[in-house]
Amino acid sequence: MTLINWCDALVIGAPLVWLITTFGMRWTASPEELGCVLLKQKAAALGVDVNRIPDPAWHAIVDMSIASAKDRALCARSAADQPARYWKANLAGALEEEAVEISKFMHGSSCSSRSVAPHILMEYRV
Repeated sequence: MTLINWCDALVIGAPLVWLITTFGMRWTASPEELGCVLLKQKAAALGVDVNRIPDPAWHAIVDMSIASAKDRALCARSAADQPARYWKANLAGALEEEAVEISKFMHGSSCSSRSVAPHILMEYRV
C-alpha cells in the first residue's frame, strides 16, 4: 500500500472505529450503568450538585427505579395482554421523576411520598 492508501484507510477507519466503540458501549452497557448516567445528567440539569451524593445512593435509586419500571410493565401486560418489552421506556420516565424529587430534596422542598429518592438520600445521610 502506498502512503495515500494508508491515509485513506486512516481517514475512513478512525470515524468508523469511533462509531463502533460509541454505539457498541451503549448496546453492551447494563441498564444500571446507563440509568445512573441518565439520572445524574437529569439531576445536574435541575441544578443538583451530583458530587454531594455518593455513588451507592445513585445505584440504589436506579435499582429501585428499574424494579418499579419492570413492575409497571408487567402490570400493563397483564391488564392489556401485551408483552412487557417497554420497561426501558418506563425506566426513563421513572428516572426523570426521581431526578425532580432529588432536586426538590436537595433544595429543601417537599417531596412526593411515592418517590424513593428522598428516602434513599436520607438513608445515605445526604
